[in-house]
Amino acid sequence: MAARSFTFRLQRLLDIRIMREKQARQELLARQAQVAVEEQRLEVLNAEAAALEDRMTPRVGEVVDFDEIRMCTWALRAKQEEQTAQVQRIDQARHRVVEQQEELKQRGIEVKA
Repeated sequence: MAARSFTFRLQRLLDIRIMREKQARQELLARQAQVAVEEQRLEVLNAEAAALEDRMTPRVGEVVDFDEIRMCTWALRAKQEEQTAQVQRIDQARHRVVEQQEELKQRGIEVKA
């Protein structure tokens, strides 16, 4: 009787599952990077809003320019709306990260199965 080498017939399926797991891991990293970008944008918006508030505060001995204060007030409201929208984008990005973590976990289970 001739010795036959063992061949794993499902190797191709395993390779596909490993590839899907790697893709899910890469997607998770991309989504985490997107969260960091969105958070950085919020920090920039916060800094811009603080600068506007600082411009609206008159210094001692400085002449008050009501037109500039009115313009800064309008710009500050717009900046606050941008901040609110940015917070929502951050929440959505974080939600997508959680979804991707679950998908990666599922892909890992498939590989081990």
